[in-house]
Amino acid sequence: MPILLAVCLLAAAGFGQFVEDSIDVGRWVGSLAFNSRTGVIYGGSQSDNIFFAISCDSNKIVSRFYQSWPRYLAYSSTSNKAYCTFQCGGEDSVAVIDGSTHTRIKAIPLNWAIYPVWDPASNRLYVSCLDENRVSVIDCRTDSVICHIRVGREPLKMHLNTRHHKLYVQNWGDWQGESVSIIDLETNEVIRTIRLDEVPTCGYYCSAVDKYYCDGGLEVVVIDGESDSVLCYIPMRALAMAGNETDTLVMIGTSIGSVFVIDAVGDSVVSVLPVGREPSSLAWSQATNLVYCANASSDNVSVIAGDGSRVVKTLAVGDCPAVLLSVPEFRRAYVGHSNTRWVYVIRDTTSGVAEDLRIPVRPVSLLRAFPNPFGGNVSIEYSGQDARSVTLSIYSRNGRLVRQLTLNSAGAHHNEIVWDGRDQKGILAPQGVYTILIDGIPTDRVNVVKLR
Repeated sequence: MPILLAVCLLAAAGFGQFVEDSIDVGRWVGSLAFNSRTGVIYGGSQSDNIFFAISCDSNKIVSRFYQSWPRYLAYSSTSNKAYCTFQCGGEDSVAVIDGSTHTRIKAIPLNWAIYPVWDPASNRLYVSCLDENRVSVIDCRTDSVICHIRVGREPLKMHLNTRHHKLYVQNWGDWQGESVSIIDLETNEVIRTIRLDEVPTCGYYCSAVDKYYCDGGLEVVVIDGESDSVLCYIPMRALAMAGNETDTLVMIGTSIGSVFVIDAVGDSVVSVLPVGREPSSLAWSQATNLVYCANASSDNVSVIAGDGSRVVKTLAVGDCPAVLLSVPEFRRAYVGHSNTRWVYVIRDTTSGVAEDLRIPVRPVSLLRAFPNPFGGNVSIEYSGQDARSVTLSIYSRNGRLVRQLTLNSAGAHHNEIVWDGRDQKGILAPQGVYTILIDGIPTDRVNVVKLR
């Protein structure tokens, strides 16, 4: 058993934890949206066929009505309306909800309507229509469909380029048809299509540097927001993305259970933070400069410092958290789940950070790597209370996992692992700087320089 030390890291004695409340809304919440006019959170329970509205002031449900299979949500602050795609009896539509009464006004029939994005510049709603291979455009003043835009095969998620008035459409495709279509929202025409290696699952437009980060399966494609040209590729399998626009950072949740913090100016990896299994949703709070990461398979949320330096705290939040919404206006973050009935409310305030008064000492610590720089092999030396079972993860400077090495020996206090400079496939890794982590813990790491 690890030794426990008593520490005092309470930032404010008046707050014991971040989790403030849990609200019974129905099973499988797939999407959340914020009504900025009335301070209400909208969501839909897909398993129980319920549309709900939660007051940010009271954490109480202020409206709830039957809605068949609600999918995704968007909100127009110009028209004070929410839009929810749904399916009923095999037919697809977009429900229009009044932002004052939180009741349904009408439904707009739209085949295979999946993902809505509201454009504030035109007050139009763009909706991806999966099997129709198109994006449909709705005028939010009249709630009528005004045109359809042909894109790639099976469009799903979409993201706005707010600086150049464009829309990025991620196409699932089939038969190697995965791609991202770029729509000029002034003309509602596709101006470029970029092929991807695999099905895209997430993306993020960083307005601070005018770049779009698009998941492409085994890599993240970085696209220039003005020229639409591909700037670079960052090798990693992304599950979720968010950005800190103030510090020009992009945070990417990956399939290895870590969040990679990317400097959006140079597209280099700043840090690698271990979170939980399957980080499926990320959200940044501008009010407190915290980033929330929902770890679906670990049933918790990691609270990350906005500069990407550390995980501040990990919060248990029910079964399979799948969607996150940050509301800086109310200093709250809301967590929807795919396997429970609750929306959890997290108090978003740096003064409420309270660490456990008893924390474990790390059982293993990294001493050194030698020789460093190295040409052939490098020995990584460890000591600790129990160094008998250790996994090393070796990353390149662009965040790619190069090699994992596991030590299993009878030694109890001191051991070393030798890296031969090769990757998982046995191919000699190129010269450069590599970061070595102990069990994915960024505080226990060393950088080594490979000469050849």
